[in-house]
Amino acid sequence: MQLATMVHAARRARGLSQGAVAQRLTTPSKPNGVWPTYVGQIEKGEKVPSDELCLRLADVLGLDGQQVLLAAYADRVGATPAGVLFDQARQRLAGSPPSGAAPASQATAWPTDPEVRRALDQPGIRALLVALAQTPPDRDYAGVVRRLQALDDRHWAGLLNLLEAMGC
Repeated sequence: MQLATMVHAARRARGLSQGAVAQRLTTPSKPNGVWPTYVGQIEKGEKVPSDELCLRLADVLGLDGQQVLLAAYADRVGATPAGVLFDQARQRLAGSPPSGAAPASQATAWPTDPEVRRALDQPGIRALLVALAQTPPDRDYAGVVRRLQALDDRHWAGLLNLLEAMGC
């Protein structure tokens, strides 16, 4: 419901009706926009739009596209490890510390599991770790790796789509 709250608040702040937003949500696949009821369903948390529509929605409402995509992905995966990861990424992009982030004193050592070590050798994972290394030192990197390791195939695919959408 993160996306629902974000969209509703932004629409109200801009003084736009659901119909006005719907008309402006034009994409190559929806040249005439969407139905106003669809905007209402998004605001109620009943629907999560496609990535294309999320980015257009961000543009129409003056929101950060990455924030909208992260909120949409978090809504799609719910209260799973991937959902927690998306929420933390969204909060980090907003400049606030992730909720439930472990203090530096609770950080754990890197896992030695051979599968994790093989994953760390992959270029995409390496690029992610380089980006993480440029963040403040109090981040729980091992916790991120543990969460990545626990992802099922559906959530892993969602994470890869998110990273691709973010240009990583």
